Amino acid sequence: MAELADVTLAEDAGDRSNASPSARPPTLRARLYRLARRVLLMMGLVFVGFFASLYALQASVIFPGASSQGRPEAVVRAGPGEELVRLATEGGEVVALFGAAQTADGRPAPDATTRPALVFFYGNAMCLAYSSVELDRFRRLGLNVIIPDYLGYGMSGGKPSEIGCRQTAQACHRFLKSRGFPTDGIFAGGWSLGGAVAIDLASREEVAGLFAFSTFTSVLDMSRSFFPIAPPAAFFKDKFDSLAKIRTLTCPILLGHGRRDPLVPFAMFERLSKAAKEPPATLVLDQAEHNDFLDLGGRRLDQAVLDLVAGAGMR
Repeated sequence: MAELADVTLAEDAGDRSNASPSARPPTLRARLYRLARRVLLMMGLVFVGFFASLYALQASVIFPGASSQGRPEAVVRAGPGEELVRLATEGGEVVALFGAAQTADGRPAPDATTRPALVFFYGNAMCLAYSSVELDRFRRLGLNVIIPDYLGYGMSGGKPSEIGCRQTAQACHRFLKSRGFPTDGIFAGGWSLGGAVAIDLASREEVAGLFAFSTFTSVLDMSRSFFPIAPPAAFFKDKFDSLAKIRTLTCPILLGHGRRDPLVPFAMFERLSKAAKEPPATLVLDQAEHNDFLDLGGRRLDQAVLDLVAGAGMR
């Protein structure tokens, strides 16, 4: 019996020594490799899910003011010296408010029809109903002013997009020309997203001059300023590549920015300034952030706009 037991144990030992490698327990290195692969796979799925959600939500992130479309509080009525106009575009009907030029004290300018005109574009979280201050401000500088609701915003039809903003801007430009304003008397201006829309208009239509305040270089650059890992440029449906467009402009340019802007980095203003063909006029407000730039600009901002108009020979 002892001999039989010895033979059996020897056979068992021989079986274990001849076992295939796949039957052996995985080494620590192999287990760590599998774990790392699973972690990377999970991280990849998380990133894909995040960017997929961001892609689907692009419009709501870039155009939050589109929530104003069709709302009662977004309805605007024309006041004295103003006219509510409706303009046809491929993307739908654009509603805009046109105001004739005034004197500094708010009276109708007797030579309004020969004064220059301005197309002004507001920021992405606004709508026309919240732009009456800008309308009055620029009218009192002696400018005929039109401010539209972007397609997808306020009283306008359509959906918000970069193409929609372009169609909105070009419709306003056509309107001013139809009213007898020469292209060398039409200026484009805007704040934040509106500055990007103004730059785009100036890159496609003839304008006498351009101003852009608190404006970013591109949507891609903005995403990089918020996220450490940003998706590639092809990911974005709406690019607003102002940096590329400003390089093509030949009209007089005024750029302004708040040095304390927490939303659009001041470095973007510097890059836009350096990218322009000719050195632009600049307005830097040391104490301004983003939303308070127009207010804190005060008389300095007004004078900078007047200087832009004068420099274009239209004052």
